[in-house]
Amino acid sequence: MATPNFIPGRRMKISRSLGNSPETFQFLGIISTRTIKMSKAYAETTAPDDNNPTDVPNRKSVVTEKSWDATFAGKLDAAKLALFQADVDSEDPVRYKFELIPEVTGGGGYWIGAVHYENFEINGDFQGMVSFTISARGDDALTWTAAP
Repeated sequence: MATPNFIPGRRMKISRSLGNSPETFQFLGIISTRTIKMSKAYAETTAPDDNNPTDVPNRKSVVTEKSWDATFAGKLDAAKLALFQADVDSEDPVRYKFELIPEVTGGGGYWIGAVHYENFEINGDFQGMVSFTISARGDDALTWTAAP
């Protein structure tokens, strides 16, 4: 039996595009939790079976929309606050890269997609560190590239 090639959470990286050409990304090492959610919406219908018209019809689903969202959070680095604030203020989507990097060869890769920030939450308590949470909605396709 082959041993699974699990990917530790610390090996999921999020980087932000610097908007240059050729495109390069800045690693956001301050992020400690990350989630990418890919979804589909459907239109549903039923149609009777011509051969058995009295049978209960089966549902048929047709994909009408694909979407994705990302949520990430961490401790706030004062030097990165302006970067996040620019993304909050922007009316244009900003490209992000979400990498899965296995510890051994085989598997992994990355997604790249543009996001609009929906929520940028900053919180802290008197004795703790200031932290942040970002909820972002994908704009257009999220493209996957498998590692070689």
